Amino acid sequence: MALSGFIVGIGILMAATGTGHAASSVNSHVELYGGTTLTSDSGQFSLAVQGDGNVVAYFGNRPYWALGTSSQGARLAVQGDGNLVLYTSSYSVLWASGTYDPAGAQLRIQNDGNVVLVGNSRGLLWASNKAPTRLYSGQKLVGDNWWTIYSPNYRYRMVMQPDGNVVAYDGGTAIWSKHGAQQHSTLEMQTDANLVLYNGSHTALWATNKFGPNGSYLEGQNDGNFVVYSPNGVALWSTRGDTTPDVGGVSNGLITGSDRDLAQKILGSGKVTGDSRYIGQIQAYANGNYGCHINPTILSVIYTIVAPASNGGLNHSIYISSLNRYCTGVITSSGTSSYHYTSGGGHAVDIAIVDGVSSTGYTDNDLALLRQIIPRLPSGSGLGQSDCRQKRYNQTRDSKYILSLPAGITQFSDTCNHNHIQVPIR
Repeated sequence: MALSGFIVGIGILMAATGTGHAASSVNSHVELYGGTTLTSDSGQFSLAVQGDGNVVAYFGNRPYWALGTSSQGARLAVQGDGNLVLYTSSYSVLWASGTYDPAGAQLRIQNDGNVVLVGNSRGLLWASNKAPTRLYSGQKLVGDNWWTIYSPNYRYRMVMQPDGNVVAYDGGTAIWSKHGAQQHSTLEMQTDANLVLYNGSHTALWATNKFGPNGSYLEGQNDGNFVVYSPNGVALWSTRGDTTPDVGGVSNGLITGSDRDLAQKILGSGKVTGDSRYIGQIQAYANGNYGCHINPTILSVIYTIVAPASNGGLNHSIYISSLNRYCTGVITSSGTSSYHYTSGGGHAVDIAIVDGVSSTGYTDNDLALLRQIIPRLPSGSGLGQSDCRQKRYNQTRDSKYILSLPAGITQFSDTCNHNHIQVPIR
């Protein structure tokens, strides 16, 4: 922003009229003329001093807060005494924060959309206490920049994260999520009212598949629910009532759900034990901490194996000996290309005990589990221990050790002390 000299009697520097301001803040002794804009570091929000004399905060091209003033030629002054003042062209006061700091202050637009005045010696002096609560048709949240909408009380927020996950939080606790796990993702409120999670190539990863008129919007509420409303206020979809499969939701009989819900059900089943490092990864998901990736299809596989038959599950008890090795730093003979490790890890699970019997890849318990789960696996999945079963067949000539695999499911050699199940990387 170009600056010129002092104004006599005011003692503040002038921002050149009509020049945009790429920064997110300005310090004392700066005056912002009409046409000047501050932009949050995330790029999501802007604060505009308009030519009509209004000062307005925008999310994209949608205003969400304004002073409500009007006077052609007005300018906003960040004064050296810590007061933020909107003056008319003749320097009458239109509005003032009524604050004071002898060391001066800084005006900022934050990455949460809040406009604040921070004193250099006295801390926060004033805040708009406003942030966008709606994502309108044609708008999107950008993962690379942590773009976010909030509930009016600031307690709840929905974040499009750089890791590709879209998550609704209550404070620091995740209460809803869709696990994209792909960089450069965006969450878009389409003009057909469908809310869609896209990857960087603009391939849809997840969608509400609820449709309505142009002008619909996603709104954050003070009860923690995020709701898609039609323009006349009819609820079309909500996080609280969401029953859509997680990103890349699988079919073929796997039990689907949100990552957190599946993790909680896995632990709550009482049928899963294992190495504490890997059980801890599932526990983290159950707590809403997604820092160590678990492929959502793997969560579906695990829960389907242990869920009761009445819920569509296979009703087994299992011991998990490996999950995400990328997070634990464990590199076995399979190296970093293992689905436990590659692409952030968590795309495979090792089951070392099935219904109380140690696994070899060919025990009767192993074979029963594998034959039940194989028809439910998505195309591109794979199984280990093929050599273990082949060797046992060579010894016995019993065909029960030969698995019949549908198209798209493969098997490969692996150590004979567990069952390895992997799914397409997500």
